[in-house]
Amino acid sequence: MVVAGTPRCPGWVHEIDLDPASSAPSMGTRRLAGRPWLLAPDPAEDDDGLLAHRRELVATRRTEVVDVDGVPEHVGAAVARRVLGRVSTGADHPLVEAGTGVVEDLCVLRRGAEGWLLAGAVLCFPSSWRLAEKVGRPLLEVHAPVPGYEQVLHERVESLLDRLGDRVVWRRNWFLHANDRWFQPERPDHEAVVPDERLDTDLWLRSERQTLSAVPSDDGIEWALFTIRIQHVDLAPVLAARGVELGRFLAGTTPDRWRRHGIGPGQAAVLADRLGVVLSDDGT
Repeated sequence: MVVAGTPRCPGWVHEIDLDPASSAPSMGTRRLAGRPWLLAPDPAEDDDGLLAHRRELVATRRTEVVDVDGVPEHVGAAVARRVLGRVSTGADHPLVEAGTGVVEDLCVLRRGAEGWLLAGAVLCFPSSWRLAEKVGRPLLEVHAPVPGYEQVLHERVESLLDRLGDRVVWRRNWFLHANDRWFQPERPDHEAVVPDERLDTDLWLRSERQTLSAVPSDDGIEWALFTIRIQHVDLAPVLAARGVELGRFLAGTTPDRWRRHGIGPGQAAVLADRLGVVLSDDGT
């Protein structure tokens, strides 16, 4: 039940996986099945403001948020036509035009002799990673900090990219962060704790809605586009709408799993107390 005065919970919050029994790590990719590829502008999420913020970041911090050296003009142009619905103007690299015309971050992947790599990107709203440290590197190295990626996910991701064809797939992840910054390349401090009296306003649910699709090209190279739409909301409406499920997730998983979602043991204890659940022995 939503408490009177609690802001409406965004619909996307109901897409995050809070099942403690679901396998982790997992790709969690699905077909669009009638869902939009890129999300339509939503006044509630201030898309106009986010577009302005993206353009400001490209103008003032370009070396941090743009690297298109490994993306040929014709590949960037193909992305721009699909993303913007028009040809690029030539005022900038077409991938940059595309990346400042939509709210999503745009990452271009290329199939190399030893697998897929990150060829270039317009990455204005990173979640705990820096473009300069990842661009040009194989996906195995790009995802090196992700627990279980090499052992469980790497071959699955490579196989998925190899057989994308005309499909578009999507997935959603989630984290709890103690700030609402959009440009967030630093890793959060998992040991920091937002106290109970500030949980509703100072702890944020941050989510990436990601899609993967092939980029047609006649250059004999396989290309793919990875889009990332950041969405976040303060915890008050999340606790009202999905607090019971969040409590079950915390009680049914371990500190290792919590940390994958940005939750340290101290923060888990505060949340558990608020939600009226008891953490497992190895989580206390």
